[in-house]
Amino acid sequence: MASGQLNAEEPAVISMEFTMAELEMLSSGILSLIEKTTQAKMLVPDGKVHMFIDEYYTKLQALNTRICHCR
Repeated sequence: MASGQLNAEEPAVISMEFTMAELEMLSSGILSLIEKTTQAKMLVPDGKVHMFIDEYYTKLQALNTRICHCR
């Protein structure tokens, strides 16, 4: 693989530093997205769409958990 190319199977890891206030803002934003996914699921009757919403919801929860453990 050429230098600078990313392997599609291996996500790039970026190290960044955030203040507590920034982490709280990120967490609040993700919690808002989680709430919106719940609302979207109630509005859409399609079971296949529910599967995608559930997958997104799970990813958002995992991301928020990671952010909360950084504090």
